[in-house]
Amino acid sequence: MNLAHALEAVDDLRRLVNGDTAHPLAGIYAALIDRIATYEDATYPTPPTPPHVMLAHLLEVREMSQTALAERLGLNQSNVSRLVNGQTTFTTDLIKQLSQIFGVRGEVFLG
Repeated sequence: MNLAHALEAVDDLRRLVNGDTAHPLAGIYAALIDRIATYEDATYPTPPTPPHVMLAHLLEVREMSQTALAERLGLNQSNVSRLVNGQTTFTTDLIKQLSQIFGVRGEVFLG
């Protein structure tokens, strides 16, 4: 089975399982997704994204201003600007706060 066939099978299984974790094919569906992800990670590795690039991306897709993020973090906007421009190191506490604010795992800010 090649990748194209596996992706077709996932799409077919998605329609059949339809989010029902008790469906008899749900385990096969989940296993196939895991196998495809493992294959893609090994075959098409993605270089790590620097933390400041990830932060800029999350701000953009969430349509959140640096000022709004600064307020949520209890910082001034110039500090957030330095983070977004890669001029400031991300601390453990900052990563925890950002992961909560954006609803992502902290690892995305480790680069």
